[in-house]
Amino acid sequence: EAETIKLAQSLLSAAPADIRVNSLKATQAQVQQSLADAGFELTPIDGVTNALRQAGRSPLFRTDAFQQGWFEMQDAGSQVIGALLPVVSGQKVVDFCAGAGGKTLQLAAAMQNKGSLIACDVSEARLNRMRPRLARAGVDNVRIMPLVSETDARLKKLRGSQDAVLVDAPCSGSGTWRRSPDMKWRNMELTALNATQLSVLTSAAKLVREEGYLVYATCSLMRCENEAVVDAFLAQHPEYVRLSAQPRLAEAGYHLPDTAFNEQGALQLRPDLHGMDGFYAVLLQRQIEN
Repeated sequence: EAETIKLAQSLLSAAPADIRVNSLKATQAQVQQSLADAGFELTPIDGVTNALRQAGRSPLFRTDAFQQGWFEMQDAGSQVIGALLPVVSGQKVVDFCAGAGGKTLQLAAAMQNKGSLIACDVSEARLNRMRPRLARAGVDNVRIMPLVSETDARLKKLRGSQDAVLVDAPCSGSGTWRRSPDMKWRNMELTALNATQLSVLTSAAKLVREEGYLVYATCSLMRCENEAVVDAFLAQHPEYVRLSAQPRLAEAGYHLPDTAFNEQGALQLRPDLHGMDGFYAVLLQRQIEN
């Protein structure tokens, strides 16, 4: 009960302002110094590569560093999710629920702007907001693909061909309530939402090649949107296995405390324990089928 109260209190507090350094254009030290010269104090976030946290909440969009595409606003927890998907230069990758492209930009940088990165979403308006961000970041390996639904016929040509697929699924957003307090009062039909989450994950999984990787993530703290969805998916798809998130993140240079991982090896970030938005993510790998 004390732990629940602590979590609830953290969701009522103000969220910090974090940025992700665009490694295609600058280093963490360069961005920190440039912003300091402009009068903004930012400090590295322990364990999260390329992240800086602002002491206050002053807007940074007019700084030279932002205009030059040296960084993007992105919560540290979101950055950890993007780092969980194993990608390298030259691969074929899909960001299945890309939205306005925060994690797409992160994946493009991890791929060194080489290879194929397809950004999908059912909201073409949100995808279009990504275009100026891609240009500013110097990213040109991204192809935007609006979808009618998660079962859009255009996805068939991608089946079994992708090295890695990220599913940042539509969710309740309970892990981000401190940023959007009004969300907790919205009427959510969780049963319908869970069905959508499973459908999205199932469709995205079809795109992954044998031995390829799949990450399912939400910004939710609710088990019904996280472990329950993954359990239901794995029961239907024995060709997929869970991998532990901790070694993968350590390989990428992200060193988080043991409390950031649940008993199944999935990532579970909480604002009260880790100072980041609440996120869940599981790393899956498709096995070679006999």
